[in-house]
Amino acid sequence: MRLSIVAMIAFVSVAGALAQDVELTLDEALELAIAGNADLMAQYAATEGALRDLQSAWNTFMPGLSAGLALSWDGPSLLGTEGPGYSSDSPLGTKLSLGVQLSLGTASAFELSERRLAAESATLTRREAGARLVRDVEKAYFQLVVYKQDIANKARVIKLAEERLALARTRYQNGLVPELEILRAELSVWNSRPAYQKAETDYRKRLASFKRLVGYEGEGDFSLTSPLIVAASTGTISVPGDRLADRFDVERLTLAKASNDLAARKALATVKLPVVSLGASWNASSSDFADPIDSLTVSAGIAFSVDSWIPGSKKDLSVQLFADSARRLEIQYTDVLRAARDEISGLVLDLESAGTNIELAGRQATLAERIYEKTREAYRLGSATFLELEDAQQDVSTAEQALLGYRYQYLSVLIDLGYALNTDWRLLLQ
Repeated sequence: MRLSIVAMIAFVSVAGALAQDVELTLDEALELAIAGNADLMAQYAATEGALRDLQSAWNTFMPGLSAGLALSWDGPSLLGTEGPGYSSDSPLGTKLSLGVQLSLGTASAFELSERRLAAESATLTRREAGARLVRDVEKAYFQLVVYKQDIANKARVIKLAEERLALARTRYQNGLVPELEILRAELSVWNSRPAYQKAETDYRKRLASFKRLVGYEGEGDFSLTSPLIVAASTGTISVPGDRLADRFDVERLTLAKASNDLAARKALATVKLPVVSLGASWNASSSDFADPIDSLTVSAGIAFSVDSWIPGSKKDLSVQLFADSARRLEIQYTDVLRAARDEISGLVLDLESAGTNIELAGRQATLAERIYEKTREAYRLGSATFLELEDAQQDVSTAEQALLGYRYQYLSVLIDLGYALNTDWRLLLQ
């Protein structure tokens, strides 16, 4: 049963403290990374703030409310009861006031649209940051799987070299080969160990980077349970039709165009067209809780900027800047679409090439394994030399390494293609 994210974080924390290996699927690695990524959490907070502003857009038309209560005390006159400062009234005084004021202008009509665009922009930034993190974690996870498999392959090479050494000793004891055969077999064993140590070191480096990426601070290793995924037939990848509009860079430019268009309309309405302003206020006050006094004021005004219609004036140029920005954004949009098509076409070609290489490397690995088995049997019977056996085993190792590399290359390109199309790369396998 799959653990919840909270329970999983607690589990891996305890396992890390005990330096135990932790079983980790790809989905669990993604949950860890998303839950602990500070940049993504900051984007979530910014998005929540923008959405809150949008949901509270009604406050644009909310009047300002004020209330006040004042207390005063008049002390006795220093000049006596007949002086000008003397008063026979009570020295205590109170004043209660209430006020309501609402002001609206031409710019108020654009505030709702501005908040909506701000919310969409924040949401897009958060989605892009999340998708980029998912892409990086997925590629790093499968790269660790490859490094782990590479270690296993290198260990198998050592084991096969040790088996050849044992076989050479048996043949030497039977008087079939000279002592030189044993020395060569021993050298083969020692020559295979540095590659294994390098694979271990490379894996540890990648593991440390992966732990930082997913926010894991434990000392133990991971047991990665999600295997490398490749399409059943590498020629069946289904690339959706025109998904360019869903790309993050295209969406960002679309929002930029909408924001520039809104700013242009706002500038036209507030700079060149007559500006309308509406206001209303009501105030009431009462002194010493006597009969209250109130006042109501309603105002309406219109202002027109004459110089904004003079060609070349500052106000005229400020409005024209938005038209220049619109043309520039349209050019950028066209360039981004062209670059996106080129990127996707290139990724598809890389994917097809990696798929072809997987098929070829798979056949080579199968053939190399068969040749090695037959060469090993021939060596045991004395009809093949030690060097022939060693070469056959080296061919197996080379073919397996190539197949592993092509499988990761295929999956890495597939993940990049999914990110480029802003879709789940697993859907491309269907």
